[in-house]
Amino acid sequence: TIPGYDHHEVAVGHRTFGKRGPKRLPAMMGDSGLLEVGIGEWRDSILLILLALSHGCEGDSQGSMFTRAALVVLYAMLDAELSVMAQWRMAQRMDAFREAEILFLNEWASGVGHDGELSLSEDHQSFKKRIKAIPAILSRCVEGKEVNVDLGRQWGKDLIDGKALRDAVMHSEFDQPLARVSKQELIRSAKAVFAYFEELVAKSPVTFEYLSIVLKAKPTL
Repeated sequence: TIPGYDHHEVAVGHRTFGKRGPKRLPAMMGDSGLLEVGIGEWRDSILLILLALSHGCEGDSQGSMFTRAALVVLYAMLDAELSVMAQWRMAQRMDAFREAEILFLNEWASGVGHDGELSLSEDHQSFKKRIKAIPAILSRCVEGKEVNVDLGRQWGKDLIDGKALRDAVMHSEFDQPLARVSKQELIRSAKAVFAYFEELVAKSPVTFEYLSIVLKAKPTL
């Protein structure tokens, strides 16, 4: 949470929903429009990557001030783009999706209590599961085709390794030095994310048409 100017906390995401201070409403994707959210996430990530690779703050070092932040934002952008595309496609044709698929794409899990009552809880999905399952569900429901994202190539390994480094930055252990992120590691991770998006476009061009447009603004790293 972020302290507000009148000593109330600003709601950040769903974790503080309902606990916001006065005069503040949480921003939802529908308020700005899905396209604007997706483009904003892409733009912010690219700008921060370029800043991390060129800013004089890093001097002659190989990181890790802006590079840490850029890596975290890069993987947040990847997850956001998948969420945006999922919400976009469901809004276009909800009847094409089964209940289990809708719950997964909305990151909810259903359950039944001891007394038979139904419940919904947040579904904590792993990164690897999301980057494989979301494209599979969307491609099946939008284009009627089965798609499997192959992470066995070099970019897939770099994608997973970059996520592990991001997690080390975000969840450092007590009394342990904060993980460093070199410029080369940031470049390698960014290229892996771009390659992942290109894979989605190649396998499901209709479903991921939006990504083919933003990839035209892909920087040369």
